[in-house]
Amino acid sequence: MIIGKEQSLWNSILSPNEFVPGTFQKLGVKKEDKPDFSSLSGIVFRTSNWKGEWLGNLFPDLDIPKVVFPPEWQEDNHKGYLPPGKRAALKAVDNKNDLRQAVDSLRPSQGVVVGLSTDIDLISNKGIELRKSPPDASYADIEAIMNRELGGEDFTTFKARAAIGFFGKDNRNVDDIGFGLSLVAELSFSVAQLSPQEIEFYIHGLKGRDNNCPGYLKEIFDSIDQAFILDESEKQRIKEGFPLKRLKMTNLSCFWPHPLLQAKIKAIDGVSKEGNRQVFERNLRQLYLTLLGAPVEAREGLEQYLFFRNNQTSSESSLYTDLPGRWGQMIKLKDGSFVTAQRIVPGNYESVSQMVCDNFSRSDNFRDLRNNNSQAVKAYKRANSSDGVKDTCNHEKNILCLVCQNKLGEPVGYRVIREERHPHPENDSLVAHGKRLHVAREVKGLGLGRQLMRISEEMAKELGYQTMVVQPSGSSKGYFENLGFSRVFSHSQKNGVLANQGISVEMVLMEKSL
Repeated sequence: MIIGKEQSLWNSILSPNEFVPGTFQKLGVKKEDKPDFSSLSGIVFRTSNWKGEWLGNLFPDLDIPKVVFPPEWQEDNHKGYLPPGKRAALKAVDNKNDLRQAVDSLRPSQGVVVGLSTDIDLISNKGIELRKSPPDASYADIEAIMNRELGGEDFTTFKARAAIGFFGKDNRNVDDIGFGLSLVAELSFSVAQLSPQEIEFYIHGLKGRDNNCPGYLKEIFDSIDQAFILDESEKQRIKEGFPLKRLKMTNLSCFWPHPLLQAKIKAIDGVSKEGNRQVFERNLRQLYLTLLGAPVEAREGLEQYLFFRNNQTSSESSLYTDLPGRWGQMIKLKDGSFVTAQRIVPGNYESVSQMVCDNFSRSDNFRDLRNNNSQAVKAYKRANSSDGVKDTCNHEKNILCLVCQNKLGEPVGYRVIREERHPHPENDSLVAHGKRLHVAREVKGLGLGRQLMRISEEMAKELGYQTMVVQPSGSSKGYFENLGFSRVFSHSQKNGVLANQGISVEMVLMEKSL
């Protein structure tokens, strides 16, 4: 039996113009908390009409053209892995038409037209991305998948990951090639086990898979009816089950606002219903919006996008070099501030060098090196001078060199990965080798290092690398273990920066499958 009397959100999900404002209220968003959208002249939702309606309700205060213009790019036609941020970016741009044409008849004379897209992933605790069922899937196929993913353990933890793409062009400049930023947001939630009978009821309703209306399905319906406040239309929809076509519309075929599934969600971002019901209900609404393709981060992200677009500091670079325009990725830190990640350009070398040397002077990770001798300190600083950063970032085997910048254009993060042979003497495979990872002291502990690792791992995986290796020293070993790296072996070797000084350090080789 399902325990607890609560309000079903099943019917309200059909009314985005009611559900979205209600969610903002639950999140504590007030009418006077209005973002600065003054430079925006139009939004083009690069989505289906259904998802576009949801996204449109995130911006009720915008008196500008808002149109739905489905993207040309379809993921089903792509083979191989794509990072989530890039999938959203591919939807936001249009290789065939200028997105400004979507609001051509309504276009104001000035301002920015922004294409906005979302891409949603559901990821199991095994790290598997659970996508939509294939077009030829049968009821039996879908039932088998749901039993495998939702029926095997007492609790299953999922991540709902929303990638959002923002791509804008200036109406006043016909030569504007466009500037884009992607943003990735995640919510984790745990789900109690579903029995085979409950999954049968969710899919087929009271009639069951064989249309013989078994009595155990009536018992499941009665338990839902006792647990939730349901009107007659909700009851009827629950009794009927789902058409096969609709089950193929969502990841894992789960419409999570269904009362049966709603009752099974036990915690969201670590907050349980029993622990803090008010926060849980707020998180539940936010989770539903994310899973429906209209994450609340799209609203905040648009304001941040417009700021970075109007104050570009690395406009020469593009994270996604094979896409139209210039691209980067926004990262929201734990304190609520935003930074951008882009490929490094020569204009960044000096400021990145200053950040790295400041880290060296202040970070505990480099204490042993600082205490070694004065020659070691000089050699390290020389290797990370402006010319040293230039040499590092222009190595012919580099896969990716990233710089993160805050709103003042100051570097707060630096990441380099390079193609090399596996350092283990018995492994000759090509791997993505992490060569640099630096985070400015002022943002330490805010999650930037983890996000830099995520981006670099995703982009290495897209290029076909199956393994990333790092060789941490000092206190950073535990940090990489928390990121999923495991030890391969330890050895003493000359530090690459200080080889000319004959200084050896204890190195640990760690690796992670991508």
